Amino acid sequence: MKILQIVGNKKVGKTTLMLEWIGLAKSEGLKVACLKRAHEAVMDTPETDSYRFAAAGADGVGLSTAGEFLWHEKRSVEVSEILEKYMAQEVDVLLIEGFRASSFDGWKLELIGPMSKERILPEGELQALRGSLFSEELAQGVEDLTSREARKALFTRLLEEK
Repeated sequence: MKILQIVGNKKVGKTTLMLEWIGLAKSEGLKVACLKRAHEAVMDTPETDSYRFAAAGADGVGLSTAGEFLWHEKRSVEVSEILEKYMAQEVDVLLIEGFRASSFDGWKLELIGPMSKERILPEGELQALRGSLFSEELAQGVEDLTSREARKALFTRLLEEK
C-alpha cells in the first residue's frame, strides 16, 4: 500500500488535491482509501434513526446497507489504531489529509497556498505550491502544482517511488 499524506494550512487546496488524486488512482484501476483529520465528525443527519441513537447517548452506531457499512464511535482514536483496524483491507493507495504531527510510511506533502504564512514541514520535506500569489521566500525550493499536468505527474512519481 502506498501512503500519500497531504498537510497544509486551511484553504490551500488539500481536499481539492485529494479529490483529483482519487480520480487519477481510480482511472488507473487502483483501490483507494482516504483518511481525514477533522475538528468534528458528523455521520448522520437529524431526523434519522441512527442520528437519534447517537443523540440518545450510544457510544457506537453502525449503518449497514446492501452495499455499504459505516461505523461511528464517540471516542478519541490514535491514527495507528485506525490504520491497523480499518486499513487492513486491501487498498493500493491510502490518501491522508491532515494529521500533520503524525508520520506514516509514505510521502508527506505540504501544500502552500496564498494564505500560508509559514511552512509546516521542515526543510527537505516535500512541499508544493498550489495557486499563484506567494512570497518569494515561501516559493523557494518547492514544486509548482498550479497545473493539472504537474499534479498528475507528481502523483504518478510518488506512486512509483518509495
